[in-house]
Amino acid sequence: MTLRLLPHYFKKIGLILFVGASLPDFIRGITSGYYDFHQASPSGDTSLLPLPSQTLWILEIIAILGIVLYAMAKDRIHDELLQRLRMEAIEITFFLTVVVVSIGYFFSHGFRIHPSYLINLQLIVFLIIYYVKKQSITSAN
Repeated sequence: MTLRLLPHYFKKIGLILFVGASLPDFIRGITSGYYDFHQASPSGDTSLLPLPSQTLWILEIIAILGIVLYAMAKDRIHDELLQRLRMEAIEITFFLTVVVVSIGYFFSHGFRIHPSYLINLQLIVFLIIYYVKKQSITSAN
């Protein structure tokens, strides 16, 4: 099976989109956690970036798009071995996702996972597994 990948420069584009779109939500999480820990907020709002929920939703979609672009871009050197490693990482990611969601449903009847969290989880796990597999091959040579 041949996997069609994007040119290598999409890694940079995807990384810029992901980091840029995730930064406001990251800052909101840090400030919200800080004020929740100290039980007080100077203005009543626990966020430095008071963005509307629709803006945050759009940024979330842009972040997912960015990480998809990064994951689907070719490496500088692209050969059949890296193609096989990519496919193995996809298989392992799918299996781990099914296991994690199944365990969640088994232990908690009210278990719900937001689709964007699931997509982010799958993409980040894929990137980690692919990186580890690629590093193990390059260190063996």
